[in-house]
Amino acid sequence: MTVESGATWKEIQDYANPYGLAVEVQQASNIFTLGGSLSVNAHGRDPRYGTIIQTVRSFRLMRADGSIIQASRSENPELFSLAIGGYGLFGVILDVDLELTINEVYEKQHFSMDYREYPVFFDKYVKGNPEVGLEYAWPSIRKSDFLQRLAVYKFLKTNQRPAGVYKLEEESGVGRNRAAFALSRHSEEGKSVRWFLQETMADLLSTHIIARNNAMRPPIKFLTYDSPSDTDILQEYFVPTRRFTEFMDAMRHIFLLRHVDLLSLTVRYVPRDPQCFLAYAREDSFAFVLYVNVPLTAEGRKSTQSWTRELVDAAIDKGGTFYLPYQLYSSQEQIRAAYPMLDKFFAEKRAYDPEQIFNSGFYAHYRLSEK
Repeated sequence: MTVESGATWKEIQDYANPYGLAVEVQQASNIFTLGGSLSVNAHGRDPRYGTIIQTVRSFRLMRADGSIIQASRSENPELFSLAIGGYGLFGVILDVDLELTINEVYEKQHFSMDYREYPVFFDKYVKGNPEVGLEYAWPSIRKSDFLQRLAVYKFLKTNQRPAGVYKLEEESGVGRNRAAFALSRHSEEGKSVRWFLQETMADLLSTHIIARNNAMRPPIKFLTYDSPSDTDILQEYFVPTRRFTEFMDAMRHIFLLRHVDLLSLTVRYVPRDPQCFLAYAREDSFAFVLYVNVPLTAEGRKSTQSWTRELVDAAIDKGGTFYLPYQLYSSQEQIRAAYPMLDKFFAEKRAYDPEQIFNSGFYAHYRLSEK
């Protein structure tokens, strides 16, 4: 499909669905634009694919001088790997030739296990299994077994075709779900209730047989939250699969010691990405997607930066990285330890855009040449 970069994944799904087609890689939510997703080289929940660069055949890029070029693995290949995951610093992505896949139908399976069992489970039943379409895990946020129990969800191909299985679903019960989720902010009791529902009632509260397009448009509107005193933020860390247990232990220690208000943690698999210049998964990795409530006071911001840097150190210590679209909390030394190619990336940016037409807070904060 050829798609303009301003189209959202929902619009892509709406258009592709009647043809029996589906997206290969996107974020968990379908509210983002294609161009934005390419600029951060997003990843998804399908263990058969890596980051979004794998699904792109080519794109048109408007450069700083106004010229428009085609970028692919054979045409302007350097800009292909720089602009995808380039955070908008190399030009404006205009449109994309995007690969799609079949809108498969899955049986959603739910497992509960100790976190130390997960690497073996993943290697045995998920990795390399062509019958698994989607997979992710939710660690417990309950105090009694904090980050020690996992609710694991595996979407296995099925021949079942119940009536209406391909009809696209829209989010419902937003107000109810928002109220239920709000109970877990600042409340250990609320977190316990949420985890109980996830671990013991997941099969009762969700569809067993689901088409890929519907599985890749989960509820998101209920997360809307507006408060003058605090806010919810995302962070993400990538750690080699072989270091999963070690990083879970380090993360648990930091969260408990710093009293971090963790609302959700999702674990996803991201295969090695050999194509993106600023790759975050340089070997097969697990992504740890954090959803955290933080205070907006000066003291709260300082505390958030402090424990964020501890998490960054833990990821680097385990041979991992962290995702760059979020807060600018990591130090200059940390970001270069996680991304040793960063200064080369910035040098390429200046070579392609000597007048610095394309800029960002990220680039202004971390470049060293003009400081």
